[in-house]
Amino acid sequence: CIDISGSMYWGDGTGKSRLDRVREAATSAVAKLKPTDRIALVAFGNGAELVLPPTPAAEVDTIADTLRKIDMFSVDQAGTAMDEGIEKALQALITPDEVGRLQQVVVLTDGETSGEPACRELARKAWEKKIRLTIMRNCGTALDPPTRSA
Repeated sequence: CIDISGSMYWGDGTGKSRLDRVREAATSAVAKLKPTDRIALVAFGNGAELVLPPTPAAEVDTIADTLRKIDMFSVDQAGTAMDEGIEKALQALITPDEVGRLQQVVVLTDGETSGEPACRELARKAWEKKIRLTIMRNCGTALDPPTRSA
């Protein structure tokens, strides 16, 4: 799940936007997957969209192209509905084609969100279905101190 909200276009103190950093991190992570691993991509802002259904990691060009244009789909960037992004990701994993696979949802965001109670409920549902949920938060600029979450 990739946050494409307006705040993701802010600089991170290195001359790049937060979204550019997230794209780089996602591209690097995909390069480490086995060719038979599968990846789906969800863009979220004010709403969410499955922009790449579960796809073998061997389809590097397709995945890279989708990451490159992750913010060009029909998701409104004027908001951050992380809960809708997580929900779309879970829906993509809970299909007959994905049964029996190790499943994980990784959320790449700057941490601003609406729908926090819904996010907590979705995390509980993921746990019940044995789906790992990881939220990776960019703290903002390179000069910002790290933050701690409860």
